[in-house]
Amino acid sequence: MARIIILLSFLSTICFGQIERWVYRYSGSNSYKTDVAYCLVYGSDGNLYAGGYTWNDSINQGLTVISLDNFGNERWIYQHPDSQEAHSICYGADGYIYVAGGSYTSSQKFTVISLTASGDERWVYRYPGTSNANEICYGNDGNIYAVGHTQGKISVVSLDSNGNERWTYIYSTPSSESDPGRSITYGPDGNIYVAGYTGPVWNTDVTVISLTPSGSERWVYLYNGPGGIYDYGECIIYGQDSNLYIFGSTCYLWGPGYVFSQGLVISLNSSGAERWAYISPADPSGFNRGVYDDDGNLYTAGAYGWDIPLLLVESVSDSGTFRWNYIDTSWSYARDIAENNRNIYAAGVAPDSAGDYAFTIYKFNDSGAIQWIYNYKRWSMGGGEASSVVYGLDGNIYAAGQTGDSITGGDFTVISLNPTGIEEDKDGIALKNKGLKLNVLPNIITRNALIHYALEKREHISLALYDILGREVISIAQGIFEPATYYYNFDSSDLNPGIYFLILEGEKERKAEKLLIVR
Repeated sequence: MARIIILLSFLSTICFGQIERWVYRYSGSNSYKTDVAYCLVYGSDGNLYAGGYTWNDSINQGLTVISLDNFGNERWIYQHPDSQEAHSICYGADGYIYVAGGSYTSSQKFTVISLTASGDERWVYRYPGTSNANEICYGNDGNIYAVGHTQGKISVVSLDSNGNERWTYIYSTPSSESDPGRSITYGPDGNIYVAGYTGPVWNTDVTVISLTPSGSERWVYLYNGPGGIYDYGECIIYGQDSNLYIFGSTCYLWGPGYVFSQGLVISLNSSGAERWAYISPADPSGFNRGVYDDDGNLYTAGAYGWDIPLLLVESVSDSGTFRWNYIDTSWSYARDIAENNRNIYAAGVAPDSAGDYAFTIYKFNDSGAIQWIYNYKRWSMGGGEASSVVYGLDGNIYAAGQTGDSITGGDFTVISLNPTGIEEDKDGIALKNKGLKLNVLPNIITRNALIHYALEKREHISLALYDILGREVISIAQGIFEPATYYYNFDSSDLNPGIYFLILEGEKERKAEKLLIVR
């Protein structure tokens, strides 16, 4: 088995001065094959889990999950022997990894696999019939929910954490387009929300379905755009304002046989009533993914253009009004988007300074100004694509995809960037602006959050959680600590909902973070 691992720690060779922390590449076969990472999650244990597919000389293409620590060191590799790929991955609050995708027996099967954090297979679930799973989520009720398709119909499967089927749901209307079940989320209100598209040829509708945790249909929403033909729902999120946002595209006919699309965002309340539908002024265009930032605005990524795609990042207010967009001027597109504290990260493919196509990450501020553009290519011919990007609980950026070279072909790739442009030492502590560092994600907590704190020198510290009246609720750390970055998995299940303050006190410095616990 050929394996390429490159750890280019803290190499500042990319424009606008941000720091490449490391690059990991894996080639599963000795021959010239394409290995790809499609999905990535940063676990609350501080490790990375990337899913996709790789080739093996003995079993051909196989669904693959690779785990790395946050310094890019390979922890383990899991490959399922059936030929197919992982489309979505999540890290459960129970500490296990859950993967959704497809595998082949006699036909393609909707497949969910659970792994331990050490890479051991716990169980494999397959749904009968020709089917496929596209996205998975872990509910606050401790169950797993996955969406995909079964013979052209949107299908949802719920499993308990031991892999036992709780229920299945199939929407009655088929789609003329393949794989219509695209995205799923478990709302803080305890309900499941699914997005996709259904309907006949030349008239598919954006389809949003809400289910109870027991699998009963609450409501169905359909959107038929002004063009009256194809409408697609690709991504659904539950906003911090308790409304739903669906990202996709709406199409229209421009002359005989010419179909063009425009990016589409739809907002619904949790009861399924439409709040507004927004159509992008970028024409033609389409949105792949979207996020809701804590500034109350939406950010979405996709492509713009007629024959040649151009990367498109667009912002919309939560009331459905256009804020800004960015369109690249060269062949490019965006697959995924992430946000943190009003910083936006878009992942995809774009040319580097030499004009060669490369694995690319863009950083924007909330006003649409570019902070930096990162390109990675392995060889002079270019090649590569970022498929997934996440903001890690340690404050770094992680992206997964594929990069190519002339020896092994396309390789399963994970890259880490420091988003601040500040060089770090070997322990991951900033060399500039030294002092105590405190961060907690998310700061709106339904159950679990990851607290990380860092010291640049040996000193006595205390870290504790206080309620709004200033009373200490939990003492997390107390004593003399060595310079390093520390992690604490915070479980709020024993606390009442409300506002709390996390306070880190050193010998000469004090840091505080405001937390909101909701149920």
